[in-house]
Amino acid sequence: ASKISKGENVQFVVTLKNIGGKAIGVTLKDELPELLKFTSIKYTVNGEEKADYTADNNVIEKNISLSEGETKTVKINATVLEVSEDTEVSNVVTANTKTMSNLESNRITYTIEKTQYVIDPDNGGNQTEEPQGNLVRVSGVVWKDANKNGIKEAGEEFVEGAEVLLYN
Repeated sequence: ASKISKGENVQFVVTLKNIGGKAIGVTLKDELPELLKFTSIKYTVNGEEKADYTADNNVIEKNISLSEGETKTVKINATVLEVSEDTEVSNVVTANTKTMSNLESNRITYTIEKTQYVIDPDNGGNQTEEPQGNLVRVSGVVWKDANKNGIKEAGEEFVEGAEVLLYN
């Protein structure tokens, strides 16, 4: 499965082609996983991309007309939400016509990676998101924790030149 992280945009692409001898109507349905937030649907008509459709939830149902021999590409866009641990999600889009029901797209599977946070000395000791990937970084700051709560707060001074040891 491909790996994705909080805030990334993902796109599911479905190509519909009418190979029959007359115009048809297709109902495209997608129930996005809870960990994705629907943002938009775009589709192509005669090579031109058009934005269409909004939804307040992750259940998308779109009626599409296809004339004889016509092909339309539909792009369903979503944003990745935050997870507390690496989580796998899958998505399948179904299409229905008057004569055929529940034609399924290929299953697309992603692993949403947990967002790592670090105290960033370059950002005044504030908490920031750690980049994902096959990268490991050890960094940090030492400060006089006046109230001993483990959180760097305004007014608590940094300690320069402190030696920090990392044990495995």
